[in-house]
Amino acid sequence: MCTSLAQAPRLARDIFAIFTRSTPSMGDHSGPFRQTRRMTLLRRPDRQTSRRARLAASAVVVLGALTLSACSNLPDVSISTEQLKQLASDAKSQVQTIAGDAKALGTQLSTLPATLQSKATEAAAAAKSAAEQAQTALEDAQEKGADAKQKLADAQTALDDASKKLKDLTSAAGDTVTPEVQSAIDALTTQIDALKASVAEATS
Repeated sequence: MCTSLAQAPRLARDIFAIFTRSTPSMGDHSGPFRQTRRMTLLRRPDRQTSRRARLAASAVVVLGALTLSACSNLPDVSISTEQLKQLASDAKSQVQTIAGDAKALGTQLSTLPATLQSKATEAAAAAKSAAEQAQTALEDAQEKGADAKQKLADAQTALDDASKKLKDLTSAAGDTVTPEVQSAIDALTTQIDALKASVAEATS
């Protein structure tokens, strides 16, 4: 999550306070060097205050630049609310379809070699979880803002991961799977690709 712009003023004030707070008292130390140092500091309060102020100003500028840079790396939610509502509605249907396809794949696990059963289970679970995350992100995107953009970015990452797991499963299975298993894998892949397109559209 990037730093909220609403938090920047408070952070800026904290940084300014750190750099501009008064120099702690040096106490009644003896010795000619410490006495001379203390007198020098007392005679140059304006220079010290000015230097601290410049450091504080620089820190505030850097903070602002880093905040804006972190947030600007996320894609903007630029389409209309009505379009987002439609995408979220479509995603809800896709989540239900994916849940059914994942269940269908689960019922066929016994037909797979033992080495593929765990891969199939993991791929199906990843597809279902990513779909639900995408649905939530598309629903929340209607509010827009930095949080909405971050959720869409996270959903895209989850969908990419699920897509990779399905491709790895297909590659590992080769010609050893039944038509029913292959059909379930293909259906999951199709729905995940559709959701990836929806999330990409939300940030186009």
